[in-house]
Amino acid sequence: MRNRSFALLGGMVLVVGAILTACLDDGTDARTDDFVISNLGVTFGAWDPASNTAGDFVFLEREQKVFLEFGAIVSGGEGGTKELPTFEYRIRPEAVVFAIAEGTVTRFVFQEDTEDYEFAVRSNRDPAFEVGYDHVLNPTVALGDSVEAGDVLGNPGTWSEQLGRFEIMINNTETDLSYCPFTFFDPNLAQQYQQQVSRFMADWEAFKGDPTVYDEENHVCPGCRYESMATY
Repeated sequence: MRNRSFALLGGMVLVVGAILTACLDDGTDARTDDFVISNLGVTFGAWDPASNTAGDFVFLEREQKVFLEFGAIVSGGEGGTKELPTFEYRIRPEAVVFAIAEGTVTRFVFQEDTEDYEFAVRSNRDPAFEVGYDHVLNPTVALGDSVEAGDVLGNPGTWSEQLGRFEIMINNTETDLSYCPFTFFDPNLAQQYQQQVSRFMADWEAFKGDPTVYDEENHVCPGCRYESMATY
């Protein structure tokens, strides 16, 4: 994997066009033109210091991160750690979450421990690909339903009194790997969304007063420590 550099200036991210393109060009054996991601499932936005919001995100000092990147290192229980093969979001409880790609709902489960839903949408274009959506309340879809990118799926699950929680995960059943969303992003939209993620990480680091929260220089794409990793 090649390293990419992201220059920070005055709290803003200046992203070199060649870098943005490069993370799309690092294909894998599982990559296909048929499976395309068109958004990231939640609304990103610029940080508003007056309200401490950024799109769907709420900036709270007590949180280490409200966007957990692909490959983020978190507690794994019993003193260990694990890396997340997901994009995980801590957002407004009343926010709506939406589908990132087309497909059919092939798994739909109520999770008693978190009291929310987890479901999977298998691509109709390439059935090897499946998008997992975890921690959803008030789901608008059910088993067997067809889904299009952008369709509202419900609201985030509960994280705290002030925050909801939602995760997306892109899996391939032939490789048993999970993938950074930008590996399969619509090339006409990729730069726009990569810039949103880069700006968000810079805004969060400015809010926290810590430029080391995210290791942007070693991200293969904005918000991705790896292109792929072993799935759950």
